[in-house]
Amino acid sequence: MPLLEICAGSVVSAKRAEQGGAQRIELCEQLEVGGVTPSIEMLQEVLASTNIRTHVLIRTRPGDFIYSNQEIDAMVASVLAVKNAGAHGVVIGALDRSGRLDESAITTLINAANGLSLTFHRAIDVANEPMLLLEKIIDFGFDYVLTSGQQASAEAGIPLLKTMQQQFGKHISIIAGGGINSLNIGHIAMETAISQFHASARNQSPNIAVGIEHQFGIRSNNTQSTKPVETNLDEVKRLSAFCQGFTPGWV
Repeated sequence: MPLLEICAGSVVSAKRAEQGGAQRIELCEQLEVGGVTPSIEMLQEVLASTNIRTHVLIRTRPGDFIYSNQEIDAMVASVLAVKNAGAHGVVIGALDRSGRLDESAITTLINAANGLSLTFHRAIDVANEPMLLLEKIIDFGFDYVLTSGQQASAEAGIPLLKTMQQQFGKHISIIAGGGINSLNIGHIAMETAISQFHASARNQSPNIAVGIEHQFGIRSNNTQSTKPVETNLDEVKRLSAFCQGFTPGWV
């Protein structure tokens, strides 16, 4: 059965994700710029008030995924803090200036996360040679990779997502993310054979930019909405209903 992960930016959204039938959340703040590390207080409240599996985004700031030593140190501290708080996994990623995997930074973060589930986040979507990066993170022991197939949405990224699944799906769980909703999840599932999906399940707003660089806050956009983004319970239920009822031949 396909698995549904909800990107939750608040305690309210985490509760709605669980109530709607999602199996997992990625907890973060500032979804309007692709998310940053949430506060420990938010994580603690989510863990105390839900039973849903909780993976925490470790990202110090919006923008690119090239980090200084000081930023890596800050992310290590965040990994240790969320680990001590009881998180089930961390969502991490780092690139070097050539757009390839920052192996030194990743090694440092993985060592700090020892014992936690590992997801490589959508830094892969702005990386050079994404297939080579996939090979490397498999060697590093990552459990999951979250990707839109290097497009602004997973639906647009179907060709690369399909190739990723065909070549590496037996070695790492590929999570399709980026514009996933109840209207397109079936098409993406059928075309790619991917069985894990990541969605914010929020009410869509015309003020939210759609390009990858805008999604991550790499380029500013003055028209971008700054209102809190909350998960829509009904949309989670629709997505969950699809996952529960979808039984394609490749499962």
